[in-house]
This record gives sequence, structure tokens and C-alpha cells, in this order.
Amino acid sequence: MSLNYFVNINKQSLRITEHLANDPSIRRAGFAKINILKTPLGHRVVIHAIRLGMIIGKAGRNIKRITEELESIYGLENPQVEVKELENPDLVARVQADKLLSQIERGFHFRRAAHSLIRRIIASGARGVEIHISGKLSSQRSRSEAFRGGFVAKAGLPAQRFVDTAVAHSILKQGVIGIRVKIMSPEADLPDEPIFFEAPFGDENTALVPFAPISGKMESQETVGTPSNIETTVDSSDGELEGLESESVDTQEAEKPTEDLENATFTEDDQVEEDISKPVEEISSEAETKAKVKEEKAKEKAKVKEEKAKVKEEKAKEKAKEKEEKTKVKAEEKAKEKEEKTKVKAEEKAKEKEEKAKVKAEEKAKEKEEKAKEKAEEKAKEKAEEKAKEKAEVKEEKAEEKAKEKAEEKAKEKAEEKAEEKAEEKAEEN
Repeated sequence: MSLNYFVNINKQSLRITEHLANDPSIRRAGFAKINILKTPLGHRVVIHAIRLGMIIGKAGRNIKRITEELESIYGLENPQVEVKELENPDLVARVQADKLLSQIERGFHFRRAAHSLIRRIIASGARGVEIHISGKLSSQRSRSEAFRGGFVAKAGLPAQRFVDTAVAHSILKQGVIGIRVKIMSPEADLPDEPIFFEAPFGDENTALVPFAPISGKMESQETVGTPSNIETTVDSSDGELEGLESESVDTQEAEKPTEDLENATFTEDDQVEEDISKPVEEISSEAETKAKVKEEKAKEKAKVKEEKAKVKEEKAKEKAKEKEEKTKVKAEEKAKEKEEKTKVKAEEKAKEKEEKAKVKAEEKAKEKEEKAKEKAEEKAKEKAEEKAKEKAEVKEEKAEEKAKEKAEEKAKEKAEEKAEEKAEEKAEEN
């Protein structure tokens, strides 16, 4: 495979992460990162997030939409999308940057939010945190502030391997605010820190110790008197055995037999050398057996360690499978709970709508009844007023008629009086 293949894979993964991070539904779910793996059946995409149910969506609609977008926009073959929950989200820079941004959007003061975030990250085990916030923070002039806690590597291999960096932006009323978060993982190994190794065989007493070789005849004359003395001096450490083996070889080379051993003459030094050679050979054989036993024990220990490592790997695989199954079960349970909640909410909303419709119908009926009553009362009032007016008119007419009759009667009376007066005057004249 050429270098361009891996470059194109990294470019594609970066584009997909940016696409998913800009999606508001996935961003609210605590999206952290993705892993793309090529399989014989197609591409396997693993999304790491906090809230798995929000990424899956109602009846899996959201995850179906993501698979369709990955296949149509980015050309992935048969993408199989999986969702995994983050073990420690406090150590993921992207999640913490989104949290800080949401707090600032909701109205929290940026200094208070940044200091609380640093305390939380350091408490979760991080070696260091660094937060940069820039933009129109408290005035019309833009500026930047930095908040630090612990140790964060700035350059070199530790900064590339152990520092997680994320950037987030938001548009507020006063302008754009940018946030950069750097988190140094607790597993970081720095070059200036000492490294402690265990003993070769797990015990300090069994470790090899440097020794001084035994010095020939002078040492044998002073320290060695009998074979028992030789054995006690040699068994003190394993390193002295090698020196005694070399000495035995020298003594054997020095003690070449002559043709006639019976006629040979020996000095006191030669007798001492003959006495020493036998126990040295026995000690060398014991040393060889001890070395073989140690080698066998070391091999057995190595085998036990390998078996333990295999058992640990199997347990880790089983735990990973159990976690995956648990996450799937949790996701399914959450999806079912959400479906049930949505159903209950829909039923409640339908009931509320029915009740509201009934209340509205009753209110409308009451209003109609009240309006009809008012109209009837108005009509009755109008009729009563008309009747009262008619009665008043009739009374007025009767009163006018009575007044006319009275006036006529008075006029008749006056006329009669005048006629009587005239008649009386005529009678007086006659």
C-alpha cells in the first residue's frame, strides 16, 4: 500500500468528523470521535459519544440518515455504523470544549465556567489542562484569556502523542467566541521522568552480583585445609562457582601425570592441589545442576507469565464483548423507553386536545346560550318598552281627549252664560 492510501483515509475521516460535529443533533449527544475500519463486507464506522440514544434517534431514524449520508456524500461501501459510549468523557477535549461553549451560550461567566471545567478534568486524572477563550468577552473590544491547570507539553513527541486538542466556535449577540481546549492524558510518559525496573528474577537476593576471582595457590594454602572447608567457602554465592570452575581447569592442566607415577616424588604443594581438585569438580557439577534448575524455573515462570497474559487478553476480550452487548442493550432499552415516552406523550397530547376541544365546545355553547338569553332579554325589554310607550300614548290621548272635553264643556258653559246674560239684558231693555 502506498502512502497516498493512508493520507486519503485520514482526510476522509477528518471530513466525516467535521460533518458529524457540525450536525446539531449529534453535537448535543456529546460526540467525541469516529473510527473507520475496512472490512470484507464494507466499511465499519464506530461513533464514540456520551448519549447513545440521541445518535440512534427514534426507531433508528437518525442513524439511518447518517449511513445514507456516509454512503452518498463520502462514498463509503456498505457502511455499518456502530455507537460506543465513552469510558471517561472528562478526558476528551472535544466534549469538554462543547460543554464550555454551551455554558457560555446559556449565560454563565466564562471565567467561572473555565475554572470549574479545569477542576473537573484534573479530578478525573488528567496530568494537565489548558483553555484559551477569545472574542468579545466582556467589552466591545476582542481579547483572549488563558486558563491552565497541571502540566501540558507544548512540543515534541509527548505533545503529539499524549495531548488531545479541540477547537469550538459560537456566534453570540456580541460576536464570535472561540475556544481551544488541550488535555494531557494521565498515561503520558515524559523523557525527564525516571523509570524503575523490577529485579531480573523478581527477587533482589537472586540477582547476579559481581565477584572477584579466587587467587590460585596462596588462597588455597591460607583458607583451604580440608575438603569440608572448600565446600563451605564455595557455596556462599553463585558467582564464585564460575571462578572455581576456571581454577579447576588450571589445576587439571598443571597436574599432568608422568610416565611412571610410582617412581615420582611429590611436594607438599602438589599434595594440597590433589586434595583440592576433587571437591572443586564436585562443586562445578553442583553449580551446573543449579544453573540448569534456575533455567528451568525461569522457563516455567515465563510460561506462567505467558499463560497469565493470555488469560488477561481473553478476559479483556470478554469484557469488551460484554460492554458492547451492554451498550447495545442499553441503547435498545433507551430507544424503547423513548418510544414508550413518545407514545405516552402523544396519547397525553391527544387527550389534552380532546379535553380542550370539549372545553371549547362547551364554552361556545355557553356563549351561544348567553347570547340567545341576552337577545331574548333585549327583545323582551324592547317589547316592554314598546308596550309602555303605547300605554303612555294611549294615556296621553285619553288625557288630551279629556282635556278637550273639559275645554268644550267650559266653552259651552261660557257660551250659555253669555247667552243668558244677553237674554237677561234684552229682557231688561224690553
